[in-house]
Amino acid sequence: MTTLKTFFQYSTFVLLCAFALGMISTSQASAQVINDGDLVRADQDVYIIKIVGSKTFKRLIVNPQVFDSYGHLRWDNIKTVSQATLNRYTTSNLVRQFQGDGMVYRLFPQGDTGVKSHIQLTAQQFQQAGGDWDSIYEVNQFELALYTTVIPINTIQQFQAGTRPGTTTSVITAPATTTTPTTTAQPTSTVITILQPLINDDSGVIGNDNTIDEEPIMSPG
Repeated sequence: MTTLKTFFQYSTFVLLCAFALGMISTSQASAQVINDGDLVRADQDVYIIKIVGSKTFKRLIVNPQVFDSYGHLRWDNIKTVSQATLNRYTTSNLVRQFQGDGMVYRLFPQGDTGVKSHIQLTAQQFQQAGGDWDSIYEVNQFELALYTTVIPINTIQQFQAGTRPGTTTSVITAPATTTTPTTTAQPTSTVITILQPLINDDSGVIGNDNTIDEEPIMSPG
């Protein structure tokens, strides 16, 4: 976020100079129309907007590398809005990879990176937990790989809590041996139902034209 902060401190200075010189009026700035796929900011943080019917969402872009990995996004297309305007959009941190395996993750941004947790709920449980299909953004492989995977969210209560689960680095210690023989019950098998892939339409694709470049600009491999 440091690079973004420096970039936007400079751009904010330029914008203020433009106001002072009368090049931009306050009425022009406040009258901006926000469309699906638009890039907006109220301060240093950049968000991408998603509009589905009457529902409006925003999703944080954590660093310039993620921004540049989407070939259709342009820095000069970012719109500056008031904090009040930005607050009217619901923050979404639910994503799935574009043309991927359909698995849905919850992102937990931390500075320029973050962690991701796979949502292992059935479609019925997802809706019961208050999940909104329309809030799920589609992201490229580069961005998804940027987030370190932690333990999954597999209960409705975990999903509703909205907090980061524990990491997968916990060490499991084997129980101490005993001279008294005991009978250990065999664990029952557990079937984890992965959230079914969503219909691959354009409604969840981010971008000014509701598409994502199929040729990634930056890819981990």
